[in-house]
Amino acid sequence: MYRMRELLVAVLIIVSYSANAQFKVGAGIGINNSSFSGTDATGTTTLSGLNVGAISEFKFPALLGIEVDVLFSMKGASVLYYSNNKRLTRGDRFNYIDLPVVIKLYMKKIISFQSGIQYSKLLSANIADEDVKGWFKGDDLAVVFGVGVDLNRIHASLRYNLGLNNISLLSSDLKNDMVTVTLGIWIKK
Repeated sequence: MYRMRELLVAVLIIVSYSANAQFKVGAGIGINNSSFSGTDATGTTTLSGLNVGAISEFKFPALLGIEVDVLFSMKGASVLYYSNNKRLTRGDRFNYIDLPVVIKLYMKKIISFQSGIQYSKLLSANIADEDVKGWFKGDDLAVVFGVGVDLNRIHASLRYNLGLNNISLLSSDLKNDMVTVTLGIWIKK
């Protein structure tokens, strides 16, 4: 009986916070600087790409928010290789659908510190213009840390995504890491 009372109180608190929550929806576009990490990532450097998609947030009265985005995201790395004794680079490009879920702790009502997790689904993988999607796992997971600014209808964020799992089926330790800068606009506020 005591546990039921605790559960009922917790549900009532959540419902009361949800009733006072502000829901926002918008669109964002930005730049990714991605690279590979892990023991099998030798000879790689950053590669720039695009991110674009829908952003949403539940903002609670206590300077707390939860942002959930659905983004098309270009990732990968520039890879150093040698051909005929010449040092060359190629862009290994991967396209994903990213689903970051971050908790936002607001300071001064417009600046937020963000932390959360991101699930990614692989759409395509190309190395030297060759389709190599079959060489890579279809799912990826990352921890997200960042900072953001929400001023009226303008949204901006800077995030670091630290890859948690091996993305390759052919190697033992290759992970996606990425820094993203996204600018957006809240459509429904």
